[in-house]
Amino acid sequence: MFLALTFVSGFGQTFLVLEVWALVMDVIDYHEVRTGKREEGMAYAFFSFTRKLGQTLAGVGLNALLAVIHYDGEATQRGELISDAVLSKLYDISTVVPAITLALMAVILLFGYNLSKKKLVEMHNQLDEMRASE
Repeated sequence: MFLALTFVSGFGQTFLVLEVWALVMDVIDYHEVRTGKREEGMAYAFFSFTRKLGQTLAGVGLNALLAVIHYDGEATQRGELISDAVLSKLYDISTVVPAITLALMAVILLFGYNLSKKKLVEMHNQLDEMRASE
């Protein structure tokens, strides 16, 4: 059961990662339409930087949350039992925090990303015209 649920979770995460890369390519095209310059290197560098920044903040945030709930990893290594209160809070960190984060990402994407399919078709037509005229 665990492996099946892990597979489903991984499938969803893989879709999200692929979708993000597709959005990056659309933003690069959008920038080219607006400015006439295709600056892929700058866009990918900025995206890579923000990804790494996010991963760093996630690691720091997780350690901060573990400190807040008084999780003692060394006690676990010594074979000591974790209290029910800490286990409950670990469960919350493992489920509620990702749910809130993904919901926040969905809201940002819904209201902050304004490139609809119709707008993308128009944009790609503009790009084709721009490139044909060069």
